[in-house]
This record gives sequence, C-alpha cells and structure tokens, in this order.
Amino acid sequence: MIILENITVYECEYCGRKYFSRHFCKRHENLCPKRKGNIPACYGCVFLTKEEVCRETPTGYSRLRSFYCGKKDIFLMPIVSAKRGSEIFGVLEEIHTMPVKCKERIQESEEF
Repeated sequence: MIILENITVYECEYCGRKYFSRHFCKRHENLCPKRKGNIPACYGCVFLTKEEVCRETPTGYSRLRSFYCGKKDIFLMPIVSAKRGSEIFGVLEEIHTMPVKCKERIQESEEF
C-alpha cells in the first residue's frame, strides 16, 4: 500500500470521478455524461435510430455511423461530440446537435 501525503485531489461534482490535475478535472466536468446539460432528450426516444451514411470526401468515401431523428428527418450528433469538436461529423452537410429538450419526444415505454 502506498500512502501519499499533501496531494491535492480534484473531484467531478457530477459523477465523483477523481483527478490529480485540475485541468483534466475541468475538462472532464465539461463533458461528463452525468452533467444535466449533457444528457440529450433523444436518448430513449422512439424516433432516434442509428444510421450508416456513406459520403464522398476529398480523400475518398467515408462510412459514418450517425444518429437519425425520423420525426424531424435530420441527422444528429451527441452533445459531447459537438463540445469536443468532432470533425468526423463534418462529413455530413446537415447535422445538428441533439437537443436537451424536444417537443416531439416519445419515450420507448410510452409507445402503444
């Protein structure tokens, strides 16, 4: 067993994960899946499906697995991917960030 003294430990206020670096803790908190603003309304909705899309890029063809909303007829990316600035989603012309609240949402258990 190793006992460390006088070590500062940073803890995520949303999930309790611990870090020795303040920078990494702050970065994690911004992307933490338990943070209320990072949980999209799309998860658990009957209209959300995973689609595989093929697009032509300057380097050839790219296959991308993406989320698709059947009700709004749009492609979606998770909030965390948008915050990270994922360039892979730039392959699609029209891609939107998943909303935190959605009027059209129907949870899977609510369906007949």
